[in-house]
Amino acid sequence: MTHITALCRKSLVYIALAACLLPATAHAAPLNQIRQAGWEAMCARDDQPMNFCAAFAGPARISYGPGLEQTLSDTNDQVNARYSFRSDNRAYGASDHWSVPTGATADCEDYVLAKIQQLQGSGVSVSAMVIMVGPLRNGRWHAVLGIKTDAGMVVLDSMTPGVTSAKAIGLTTQYTMAMNDSGHWRAAR
Repeated sequence: MTHITALCRKSLVYIALAACLLPATAHAAPLNQIRQAGWEAMCARDDQPMNFCAAFAGPARISYGPGLEQTLSDTNDQVNARYSFRSDNRAYGASDHWSVPTGATADCEDYVLAKIQQLQGSGVSVSAMVIMVGPLRNGRWHAVLGIKTDAGMVVLDSMTPGVTSAKAIGLTTQYTMAMNDSGHWRAAR
């Protein structure tokens, strides 16, 4: 075997290893864009109470004040109280299934969708919302809803009452999708 052939084989092994280490739902895409299989399947099903898959027009950042904080906190607490956690594997027999909950159980991304829907009904601009996904301190992957405000990003989490931040809940954001650019998942910077 020539030195060049050995180098090529070694390079292919490293490329294959790197591909295996990517999260199961992340696929190569141009310009740091990521494909999220669960999100894409939800969009293809077209069975949700609102069209999460369309890009929302409006401000990409909203003014943070006592009124918005109260609306966000109330929504987070109401949605969190409405459902109990159940993994997609147990609920749907699938590793990743995005859906607004229709029963009494949900997993983290289902909580996010329910909060987007309720906040839209309360008049909060969906275009300022961001779905944030990444590992928690314990290594388990989690999704939360971020809202871009003039005071910075605030977070609504299914495991935390009120309004918080990604740092406070120990989330290392790996991927985001802004609702004003729906369907375009990006690697976090």
